[in-house]
Amino acid sequence: VTEGYRLAFQLATLVSGIVWLSHMIACLWFVIGRAAPSDTGFRWVTYVSSGNDLDYLDTGAVYQYMVAFHWALGQITLFGTNAAPTNSLEQAFFVFAMMFGF
Repeated sequence: VTEGYRLAFQLATLVSGIVWLSHMIACLWFVIGRAAPSDTGFRWVTYVSSGNDLDYLDTGAVYQYMVAFHWALGQITLFGTNAAPTNSLEQAFFVFAMMFGF
């Protein structure tokens, strides 16, 4: 196996790991926003704009997943999104995701 193939495999493995980690964080972020207890009475899913007249939770599953995935990828790569934590559990998960993604 040549050096180029080995490096390509390592790069593909790294990218796959980042995508998998982002997926797991996105799923947890969505579940926390959708179903976890809230000490403030607010949830991030009720404050995210869908870019049209629909509420975020009234949009399709693919759009909801992509917003959560975008947020998760942002925690790993340190770019921001418009989905922000609105209660203590969301804030704790946000801090965890930032530390884990760093």
